[in-house]
Amino acid sequence: MLFIFTITLMACINYLGIYYLKNVQAQKSYDRLADMIALGSQERSVTPVQTLTPTPSEVPVITELPKATIGPTATPTPTPYVEPVVLEKYQALYELNNDLAGWIKIPGTVIDYPVVLKDNEFYLRRNFYGEDETAGCLFIDEHCTIVPERTTNVMIYGHNMHAGTMFADLHKYKEQSFFEENRYIYFDTIYEEATYEISAVFLSQVFNSDDQVFKFYRFIDAETEEEFNYFADNVKELALYDTGVSLTYGDDILTLITCSPHLEEKKGRLVVVAKRIE
Repeated sequence: MLFIFTITLMACINYLGIYYLKNVQAQKSYDRLADMIALGSQERSVTPVQTLTPTPSEVPVITELPKATIGPTATPTPTPYVEPVVLEKYQALYELNNDLAGWIKIPGTVIDYPVVLKDNEFYLRRNFYGEDETAGCLFIDEHCTIVPERTTNVMIYGHNMHAGTMFADLHKYKEQSFFEENRYIYFDTIYEEATYEISAVFLSQVFNSDDQVFKFYRFIDAETEEEFNYFADNVKELALYDTGVSLTYGDDILTLITCSPHLEEKKGRLVVVAKRIE
């Protein structure tokens, strides 16, 4: 029995050693990617948005109604779509992998990674280079878009790695004190820089298809204000604490999602919702 116990213990230690070694190597590869761009080495500050009070102007007096011009109405020529230009700091990474969609950085965490967009399976267990990797790569939900038009909500998935990499640090936001000191998320697409402020943190799960409940992961595009408010109201209701940051119809939403151990069978999810402020 002692021999069997010793062999089992050595096997477990060996497995854990390999697991953490692979995670360290994976993290180093992402660190090298971060070194290739300015975002990986410089801090960005948030400038509060100031609302200026407009100077009242005189109301123009209409002396007579304009005369209607009668004539043929020309059919407008559709404007052809022009692919936006990739930001200079992301061009080298984009050449390495055309699935690159952007970069996310959250001060106070280890989250400083590229974000890809392909489908919801490919990068689940593959790294940025397309190689087999348990930690995978952060990826945008395949139903979301950043161009030619951004969907109301852009959802990013990432693993909750035991080694503390990828989206594991999102669990720190379960504590309000951590949020108070780290409320901003810098998520750039490869075409533009942007800053987001966290609005809500909550625990949820992956539901059965026939469950008649709020499914946060089904919110992609708000075609009406009612649809947006349904999402915003449910998010507020589920929030672990009040951030004081409300969601308003017309906001660009960023949703970060990772696994949470509060439910069995890997159904639990930790969700961080933020709104674009810059």
